[in-house]
Amino acid sequence: MIAFIPFSFFMIFFFLNFKKKKSLLVVSNLVFLFYALCALLCLFVLKIDYPNYKLSFKGVSVFTGTLILFLIPFYIVKDNDIKIKIDKNKIISFSVFFATIGMISALYFSQYIFNVFNANIAANRRAMVLGYASLINPGFFNTLMGAFGAFYHISFILFFVLLSFKIGNFYLRLALFLSTLSEPFHVFAYYGRDGVFTWLVCFLFCYVVFFKYLSKKQIKLINLVFFSLSFIFLFLVMIISYYRFGENILDMFWSIVKYFGQSLYNYDISYSLFNKFHFLNYGKTSFPLLYDILGIDRTIAFDNDVSSTFLWSGEIPWVFGTFLKSWLFEFGVFGTIFIGLCIALFFKKNIKGSINIDSLLLLFLYYIFLMQGWFYFRMSTNQYNLMILGSIFFFYVLRFSKIIIKND
Repeated sequence: MIAFIPFSFFMIFFFLNFKKKKSLLVVSNLVFLFYALCALLCLFVLKIDYPNYKLSFKGVSVFTGTLILFLIPFYIVKDNDIKIKIDKNKIISFSVFFATIGMISALYFSQYIFNVFNANIAANRRAMVLGYASLINPGFFNTLMGAFGAFYHISFILFFVLLSFKIGNFYLRLALFLSTLSEPFHVFAYYGRDGVFTWLVCFLFCYVVFFKYLSKKQIKLINLVFFSLSFIFLFLVMIISYYRFGENILDMFWSIVKYFGQSLYNYDISYSLFNKFHFLNYGKTSFPLLYDILGIDRTIAFDNDVSSTFLWSGEIPWVFGTFLKSWLFEFGVFGTIFIGLCIALFFKKNIKGSINIDSLLLLFLYYIFLMQGWFYFRMSTNQYNLMILGSIFFFYVLRFSKIIIKND
């Protein structure tokens, strides 16, 4: 019965949000429903893979309550009242910049994709994780390309803005769309799958937001492109899943189910270890860029190493357990709750009334954080730390510039 707690509360939140906003086609419903469905998959994973494991009531309660705290901003904002008002001429230069850096990143990482699928995926992935070998040589240029690609979400919004309001020419819109591919290409280059998931949920976000601005002809074209690319991407994901996690089709299918349904079990394990060892890294792993900017040493001593703690206890540290698991040994339970409260207050203060493109950018960033966050805190590299800081910076640039026309 304890395992039903997350699913039950997420569904309650979904119905309350639906009742409040009187619409099913809002992005907050995507988030709540996604969390509810993943929590449901957790029940199957627990039943089949861990039938003798007993979840702790305290661990599940902390898991559910803290996630609901982080979901509150999407309940607060009026994402059923989105009104995009912009200066069409000034948005062009903004679009050219992000189309350019995104295209450069997408082209750079695309050169590695053929080699990824033309080799032993499982062995190469293990070698890369252990630090023995990688298709991509680490260095400043690779880091720069990753940083360029980290702003794929802005390209997504600009593409839909230009398409919806018939701004710019065909080639600029095409460049913006292709620049969004920097994310899945980047992840494929490292034998990963979550870049496809991120791209798909980002597409759905923009589709839901801009649906009312699109013509029937544009909707048909978008649907064709979306389903075509989705088929290709999912096929590639199935190949990676097959070679990394299974010896047959059933194993491959179960690896995908477990991909979405393992977080509750893994968090509960982590929570029990946290209560046993009690140490914090204070964001050294999650926010390395801030430490580097401030010039603070972020070395983690061996006896405080999270991985060592797991391995000493016979558990695997590099498994999904939501961003809460990622932050458990960074900020602790109360530190994570404090961050959640700060985010909720920030949204309440800064996103009021109708949502224009400035608020939409910030809402999109938070949406990505939550959707990826069901698995782990994925924005923990310098590139994605830059994505967070850059998005907040551009939020204020848009808010106080003349690019947008303020809603009444």
